[in-house]
Amino acid sequence: MFINADTAVVISPVSAFWINATLGISAQALREDRILDEAAATGDVLRICDLFDVTVETALRYVSFHRGRR
Repeated sequence: MFINADTAVVISPVSAFWINATLGISAQALREDRILDEAAATGDVLRICDLFDVTVETALRYVSFHRGRR
């Protein structure tokens, strides 16, 4: 979750533009990094599906990718 000066007083999410400009990486790259981190931390396919709203096949690819990097 990101909170900035504009979103601190409202319930709308920050924009992908804000993420790109502030963090220097794309919102998609950040999402992929967080999914890979979860795959490394837990390896739990169903948890990844629930947290990131991805299919089982997608979660399996992330877990398999991480296991292949060890």
